[in-house]
Amino acid sequence: MLRESISQEFNTSAIMHRVAGFVLIFMLAITINDSALAEISVEPTRIVLTKNNQTTLVTVQNTGLRSQRITPAWVNIVQANDSVLHPSGNEISLADMQTVRVWPSTLVVEPMSSQAFTLLTPPKTAFTGEKRIHLRLNIDPAHGAGPRWAVVLPVLVKNDLIRPEVRITHLDLQKNGDISITMKNTASVSSHGHIVVFDRDGLRLATLNNVNLYTPETEVTFSIKLPKIPKDQLTVRYLGDAEFAGIAFAEQVLKISPELSR
Repeated sequence: MLRESISQEFNTSAIMHRVAGFVLIFMLAITINDSALAEISVEPTRIVLTKNNQTTLVTVQNTGLRSQRITPAWVNIVQANDSVLHPSGNEISLADMQTVRVWPSTLVVEPMSSQAFTLLTPPKTAFTGEKRIHLRLNIDPAHGAGPRWAVVLPVLVKNDLIRPEVRITHLDLQKNGDISITMKNTASVSSHGHIVVFDRDGLRLATLNNVNLYTPETEVTFSIKLPKIPKDQLTVRYLGDAEFAGIAFAEQVLKISPELSR
C-alpha cells in the first residue's frame, strides 16, 4: 500500500498523477531512492476514529540496516478539482491538536524491528459530522546523513452512522482511451473507495483505487486509462472500501459513439 500511493512532494500539480492518492501517502522529496522506500512500512494507512473506536495503533516497521527516527506532526490537506491533494498551511504540533492525541512524540525504530504510535480521541470528544486531519510521520536516519522523507496518513474523527452521498455528474471518453469521471459528494462526510469501469457484458476494463471525495458540494474529476474502448457502452461504478465496504456510492452508463469504439 505504501508504494501504490506515493507521490513526489507537492511541487507542482503538473507532475502528479491524477489519482486520488490516496489512502493518502506522500513522499516529501529531498532525496528519495528505492532502498528508502523498501526500508519503512506503516500500517494502517487510513485511520477512522468513532465513538465505538476511539483509539488505534500506527505501527512503523523498519526492515533496513539503519535506525530511523520518526517524528509525528499534523498537516492540513486540501483536494483540488482535478483530485490532486495539496498541503495547506504549516505543520501543527501534537500539543496544539485538540481533536486527536498522539504519543510518544518521537520514536527510534531500530533495524529489523517495529514501533507503534498510539492515537486516541479525548474523553469528551463530540462525534458529530466529520473532522479530517492528516498525520505526517517525518522520517530521518537516527545517525548519519541520508534522505529525509515522510508518510502522510488521513485521520478521520466522525459519527460512523453518517454515510456519504455521491453523484457522478459527468463522464467523458477520449479517442486515446482516457475516461474522465467527475463526481460530487453532497454529504457532510468524505467517501473512500475505488472506481471500476465495465463493458456492456460486465467485463472489468479498469480499476482506480484509493478514490476519496473530501470537500462537500465540490465537483472532482478522476482519470482512468482504458486498455481498449468497448462497443456500445460502458458502466462506471464507485464502490466503497474500508468502513464503506459493500456500499455502491454511484453508478452511471456512458453510451459510446461508433467512431470511438475499437
